[in-house]
Amino acid sequence: MDEKTATFVKRAFELYSTGQYTLKQVANQITSEGFVYESYKPRIAVPNLNVMLKNLTSTGDFMMKGVFYEEKHEPIISQDLI
Repeated sequence: MDEKTATFVKRAFELYSTGQYTLKQVANQITSEGFVYESYKPRIAVPNLNVMLKNLTSTGDFMMKGVFYEEKHEPIISQDLI
């Protein structure tokens, strides 16, 4: 993931973790801040955002074939944002 995208992933986690934003509001906010999901579809769809926010690889952790691996990748967000 490139640094610009990582910045918006982190921002989405920060906004959503406050409990003050719906998924739709987070999508709208990060779009208004300059995040472009796809050139033909600038705003991330709510279902895609939901998947992104449940993706543990952003924390550096991941699951493969039912086995949980901790901190194998450089984290984009901290565990406390989950």
